[in-house]
Amino acid sequence: MGKTKESLYIRIIKHIYGIHGYFDEYKKQEVNRIGNNAFLILFLLFGLEIISTSFSALIFESSNVLIVLMWSNLLIFLIILLYLAFSVSKLKLDQIETYDNKDYSHQIKKLRKKCIMLAFNFFIIERIVFFLIDLLTNDNHLTILQLIISPKENIVWGITSIIFSITLYFVQKSKIKK
Repeated sequence: MGKTKESLYIRIIKHIYGIHGYFDEYKKQEVNRIGNNAFLILFLLFGLEIISTSFSALIFESSNVLIVLMWSNLLIFLIILLYLAFSVSKLKLDQIETYDNKDYSHQIKKLRKKCIMLAFNFFIIERIVFFLIDLLTNDNHLTILQLIISPKENIVWGITSIIFSITLYFVQKSKIKK
């Protein structure tokens, strides 16, 4: 029996929610429920953010309000991601079923490659974000080249990326069932 190709929409939904395997009616129904709850949380948090930003713009300097607004948007995004991950994990929609030892070892090998790529991507993204922050708040009066090749920053974010990928590896490995 041939494998049917999933639509782009289904692939995006499965990627965002971390769902593996066939996307059946049960999974679709649960994803819709989780998505509706996430929307309500998002709606409430953004409503509070708009109200607080409006009042704080009258009191504080606009550049400070903008910085707080950017960080609060990041915090809201992380809250929604954590809610999605917790809800999907609680329903065990993110479990990976393996049928034999060969399939299990194949999934572990795939997971290792994924974690290595994520560690590299995490390092690059963190370095770009903090390079831009350092560039905008250049208190030490460093050149752009000094900001890019800073050994201290590269070592710190390299170690952080390795810890991130190792943690992710063990979390994802626990979701692979024989």
